[in-house]
Amino acid sequence: MTRLGRGVALAAALLASGGGSAVAVQVPPALASRASPLQALIDAAPTGATVVLPRGTFAGPLVVNKGIAIIGSGGTEIVVGAEAGGPSFKGNALSVLADGASISGLVVRGSGSSLRSMDAGIYLRGRGIRLERCEVRGALFGIRLDGCSDCEIADGEISGRAGLPYAERGDGIRVTGGIGNSIRDLRISAVCDGVYLDGTESSRVRRVSISDGRYGIHVMYGRGADIVGARTERMVVGAMVMGTKRARISGGRFEDGRDPRGAALVLFESEDCACEGNILSGAQKGIGLDGAMRCLVERNLVSANARGISIDGDCSGTEVVGNIFVGNARTVDGAAKAGSVAWTRDGKGNYWDDYQGHDMDRNGIGDTPYRRPRTFSALSVREELAAVFFGSPLQRALDDFDLEAEVVDTSPLMVTPFRAANSGSACE
Repeated sequence: MTRLGRGVALAAALLASGGGSAVAVQVPPALASRASPLQALIDAAPTGATVVLPRGTFAGPLVVNKGIAIIGSGGTEIVVGAEAGGPSFKGNALSVLADGASISGLVVRGSGSSLRSMDAGIYLRGRGIRLERCEVRGALFGIRLDGCSDCEIADGEISGRAGLPYAERGDGIRVTGGIGNSIRDLRISAVCDGVYLDGTESSRVRRVSISDGRYGIHVMYGRGADIVGARTERMVVGAMVMGTKRARISGGRFEDGRDPRGAALVLFESEDCACEGNILSGAQKGIGLDGAMRCLVERNLVSANARGISIDGDCSGTEVVGNIFVGNARTVDGAAKAGSVAWTRDGKGNYWDDYQGHDMDRNGIGDTPYRRPRTFSALSVREELAAVFFGSPLQRALDDFDLEAEVVDTSPLMVTPFRAANSGSACE
């Protein structure tokens, strides 16, 4: 038996003999770049064991199918396919398929290239899995959670395939189904969608930074997502919430949009959602509301957008209050009525930098309502040639014809309701 073979046999024997959580084996550096011995050690480890990997490069794929802990030693890499200098590869580089497994300190490079099978750098399926201090590079999908519950991904970094169009990239983190998963303190770049929550319940996302992709945060057909402190730059849409109930996005910064069709934040056909204390700037639309029912948009700084807020579809029961609208080329826009939106609550509305009224009694509230007729504006969205009549008697006649189309903030604020400097959180 070779020295390597004896090392593998000894390590496997130690793992097999321990039989419990006290087992901890340091994998010898000689196993680096050899796939099957490392997989054999993982397979030999009893549930509850800890496997410590040395610094070095290990050829994948690797499958963890029991509740063990794998700890990298700083610079421990699992590589597949072109990242390993080998032939094309199909599938996931690292698959974790057991409840209670824990992975930390690994760098995973590469994956397969099938969008249909959603090949990933790291694939998780189970309950209570913890992934910490891991980095994924050059994978199609960075990390996938498939039907997972109560799992946590923390303190990591994901960089995708920057040279591909958005439609050919995977997502940084894609969560399909499951309840109670947590994602926090991650840096994600060059993917399609940064964090994609698809049909999830009670997901938590904290302090993720996402750049250079399509949607930063994408929530689809879920319930109870809570996103706090997200930051996006150079995205088509900073945060997109679609067909979802009770999502909350707060304390984030969605800035520097890169697409003429894009937005900082969109609530689409969603119910009982909240957008609170965010900075929304540098996009085509600061806020897009389209069929947003009973939603709350409060204490956001909406600045330097082509359109501050755009209203489309029926938004009955939605409140837009306590926000700051400054420096937007057009404050309010959209192709539908705004009368379904409440712009004032408890005698206080929003701060509008284009408000022309006065505050003679000095109570901080404008003496006359903030009004923006929108019938003509809605028409010009659908018919570009209508812009020829901007400022004409025809525009005024149309705007006076349908009073339900106008924005009416009966209590516009004369001073900003919170610190409006474009630094820090808008909650401050």
